[in-house]
Amino acid sequence: MVLKLVETIQTKFSKLELCEALIRAWYAEYGSLPTKESVGVLVAQNGIESGKDYCWNYNIGNSKVGNDNPNKVIEYMQLKNTWEIINGKKVIFQPPHRATWFRSFPTLSEGIHHHLALLKNQRYKIAWTAVEQGNVPLFAHLLRQQGYYTAPEVDYVRGMMAHYN
Repeated sequence: MVLKLVETIQTKFSKLELCEALIRAWYAEYGSLPTKESVGVLVAQNGIESGKDYCWNYNIGNSKVGNDNPNKVIEYMQLKNTWEIINGKKVIFQPPHRATWFRSFPTLSEGIHHHLALLKNQRYKIAWTAVEQGNVPLFAHLLRQQGYYTAPEVDYVRGMMAHYN
């Protein structure tokens, strides 16, 4: 995999724009329309991962740089003040530490397509049924089991529910 560091840019959009982009991407990927609850789960996850009406470099789920196709160029950014819970303690990382490396996408659509694929077909696919069910607590639980986030599960669920509701 070839990594290309790009500038970190806050990318803004309205909740309506995010919902419309999620619906379009879902339809393009799966040939059907998602339920409003499914869209709600994905919007809620963006809310807890990034913010209500923005993200960084159109990375709606805060996907980190992984071990993608070795022949592919992967654009990434570095986020300041990235934190993880390690051994029960909040640890804050600064660039250029590898924990601050997140995927970067040129458009909201590309970021959403990546996120849908990551959830449905890749490492976090066990959580996909919870997206389809519109089940926030189950989605958060299954993501936690797969190591998607390190925060306490109760906090992640609470934060997602605040955005979902």
